[in-house]
Amino acid sequence: MRQRKFNPEESVADIIRPYAGKWVALSADKKVVLGVSKEMEVALKQAHKEGEKIPHLIKVPDSSVAAYIY
Repeated sequence: MRQRKFNPEESVADIIRPYAGKWVALSADKKVVLGVSKEMEVALKQAHKEGEKIPHLIKVPDSSVAAYIY
């Protein structure tokens, strides 16, 4: 997995938007995408392979799903 580093001006939402419907593994400091897959276990293994012991895992909603925060 090729790592994608964050632009300091981008939010996490901006970074994960292209990965709709997939699991994204982020570095502990949430500044690097370490793994992306439709399967959580695969994204987790990619992050571990990059040396991250406890990555942040996020399931990005499919683009057809609307998210609401109340």
